[in-house]
Amino acid sequence: MEHSPRSVGIATKYLPTLLGVDMVYDGCGLVASEQLVGAGEHRGPATPDGKSADGERVLAELTGRGKDGNAPSLGDVEEWNYPIFHIACLTGGRVVSTLICQLFESTNLFQALKIPREKFSAYFQALENGYRENPYHNRVHAADVLQSMAYLLNTEILGFDVSYNKSGSDTPVAGHDTPREYSRADLDSTPAGNVTAPGLTSRALRDALTPIELAACFIAAAQHDFDHPARTNSFLVSTRADLAILYNDRAVLEQHHAASSWKLLFDHPDFNFLSHMSTADVGTLRNLSLELILATDLTKHFEIIRQFKGHLASGSSFLKSSQERLSTMQMCIKLADINGPTKCGPLHRKWAYLICEEFYDQGCEEAALNLPISPFMDKKDPLCPKLQVSFIGNLVRPLLTAYSSAGLLPGPYELINEAEVPAEDSDKGPQSSLGHLHSNMVSMLMRNACDNEKFWGEVLKTKPIANANG
Repeated sequence: MEHSPRSVGIATKYLPTLLGVDMVYDGCGLVASEQLVGAGEHRGPATPDGKSADGERVLAELTGRGKDGNAPSLGDVEEWNYPIFHIACLTGGRVVSTLICQLFESTNLFQALKIPREKFSAYFQALENGYRENPYHNRVHAADVLQSMAYLLNTEILGFDVSYNKSGSDTPVAGHDTPREYSRADLDSTPAGNVTAPGLTSRALRDALTPIELAACFIAAAQHDFDHPARTNSFLVSTRADLAILYNDRAVLEQHHAASSWKLLFDHPDFNFLSHMSTADVGTLRNLSLELILATDLTKHFEIIRQFKGHLASGSSFLKSSQERLSTMQMCIKLADINGPTKCGPLHRKWAYLICEEFYDQGCEEAALNLPISPFMDKKDPLCPKLQVSFIGNLVRPLLTAYSSAGLLPGPYELINEAEVPAEDSDKGPQSSLGHLHSNMVSMLMRNACDNEKFWGEVLKTKPIANANG
């Protein structure tokens, strides 16, 4: 899918006026000029065209499309500030199928689950073709969530040591918690300020999952917004849309994404890469995928966080039961789905503009239908900074705080003082022993979220228009 200039229409018309910045269309989407991103970001300082230094490093590793016609290399897909918009251009619109094939190859899932590559690739090409060309909820967003999920699952976590028998047993080889408590004395710091822990094992979260669980995570991430109409659940319900009637006004979009993406698989024998698996294994994988897609419904946001905290407080060795692992996987896909504020400033703001454009499109339709315009969706009263401050403070940071209480946020990390911890983040509730260790440091993801929240807060102070009707 080539990005057309249409995808920057409303954003370029309204948001630069609001923020006082220049916007540039670079052929791969909207980027902010150096007036907005500047230099000296806490993580990944921006280049003048709005890309982060981390993203530039990944781009430098790309080989481009080979003479043999093979898909281009995707660089280091386990990089949090991954240049997904540029990768989407390099893959010629095949960003979801190319990325998930690479992930199944690198994690050995093709071999472990005996999945036929041709059917697998055909299905995910058809799946990404089913993503509409919306400003935000499109195939690039699906790929971004998939890549972010891969980072959370595949990146080593400081002090994390748990694995499962890959023969298929559901019995853990080693528990998540160790007999002793980790402490700040276990930590060291590099000259660059990144935390290390000599003598402590560091493994990836995927080592705690069975192959079917890991596959379900990647598949659900790719499927999670399939055929999104660029309208919210509340809009579909209030307009009595066919989908709302079909799903009885409950989790309308999430149920549609799940049902339609699986129907696509089962309706076409050439796509069904699971046809060789046992009924029980297919049922397990499908059920996990459904649970993960449904977890992206933001009306379930705090219920899922509470369940996760409940598992931490249970006193059992965390991640040993399938239910604890499912709860953790749900937290992962939620974090991947709303990852924007946890990315470096340029990437975050690019996504922020695109979701505002989609919101303004809905607001225009609501006005045309004589419906009340939903909050933050009135293009005549753009409130992007206020939306982002609310979104980060009320949804993103509570999710990050709960997840970090289990010690599962990947690094890099920095040592912090108690005075640096925001008051609302200081009481994390139940913690694993690894979470206790991680309470002495801050992950790049949390740092980015705090920096981005601070950025929008400063915009609110300096741009009176942002407070209009607020």
